Amino acid sequence: MSFLNAFLSTERFAKSRITTGTVFAKDSEYWMVATPACDLTSRVPKTREAWMKSMHPVRTFIAIRLTEVKVRLALSAATEGKHAFILRDEEPLSLAVFDSTTSSPDTEMFFAIDAGKVASTDGRTVFKAVQVGQAGAAPTLFAALEYTVVGQLRSNYASRVLQVTGAHLSRIGIDFFNLGGKEDA
Repeated sequence: MSFLNAFLSTERFAKSRITTGTVFAKDSEYWMVATPACDLTSRVPKTREAWMKSMHPVRTFIAIRLTEVKVRLALSAATEGKHAFILRDEEPLSLAVFDSTTSSPDTEMFFAIDAGKVASTDGRTVFKAVQVGQAGAAPTLFAALEYTVVGQLRSNYASRVLQVTGAHLSRIGIDFFNLGGKEDA
């Protein structure tokens, strides 16, 4: 059943950059990118976006910390949409998306180096990022580390996770058009 759930909810990562729903790891810690894909696009920011322009091609992104859970436990709640089912090195992996005590996601901030561009190293797909943490009372930037891409949630599942966490897949909304001059009002 875990293989079926992994097939239904995730796909093999085959992108050039991280995007919404990318599941990544460092050792035994897991996260999922929870920033809308349009905010991860590698483009030179406009002049009015001074802070982003000064950091380009570094891109900020939010990630949800995932917790590894026993496959049997995750399968018993598979219809509730609280877990990501992934195949890591052909082994089933079940990751809880929501914190079990608060039923909300545990979000963290990262700075993706080179706009989250991935590379292949020793048969692994990796990217570099700087994690924002806390040391004492102030936020701290950790050293740039290499993270391994584990999988990619299918877009509908990634969108659902974003909606449940209060975000959405993109910032694109309704466009308004000026259809005439003042005399047409």
